[in-house]
Amino acid sequence: MNKKLHLLFLVMICMAFSKAIFAQSVTVTFKQNSTLLKEVILSTPIKMDPNVVHDYVKISVDPALKDLHKTISIYDILGRLVTIELFEGTEKQMFLQNLSHGLYFVKIDSPEVSIVSKFEVD
Repeated sequence: MNKKLHLLFLVMICMAFSKAIFAQSVTVTFKQNSTLLKEVILSTPIKMDPNVVHDYVKISVDPALKDLHKTISIYDILGRLVTIELFEGTEKQMFLQNLSHGLYFVKIDSPEVSIVSKFEVD
C-alpha cells in the first residue's frame, strides 16, 4: 500500500475514533459527582505482545486503568468492527487466528478514556 493511501486510511480511522487518543501518553481524570478524585498521566497506556500477531495477542493496560469498566474492540484498516469484548483488570489475551493479514486497530474504551493503538497480523 503506498504511503499516501496508508495515511488516508489512518486519517479515516482517526475520524472514526473522534474521542479516542492515539497515545504515547494520556492524562486520565477520575471524578465522582463532579469532584476531582485524582489525575494520572500514563506514559504507556497500552502494551501489546507481540506487535506482529500470528495466533494471539496479549494486551496490557496501565495499572491506573485497572478498576475502570472497559471494553476492548478490534477494527480492521477500513474501520469495520471485528470483535468487541469486556476487559477487566490489566491484561487480556485475545486469540485472533481467524484474522486476515494486515493492519488492525485495538481500542480500549471506558467512560473516562478511549485509547487506540495499532498492530499487524502476519
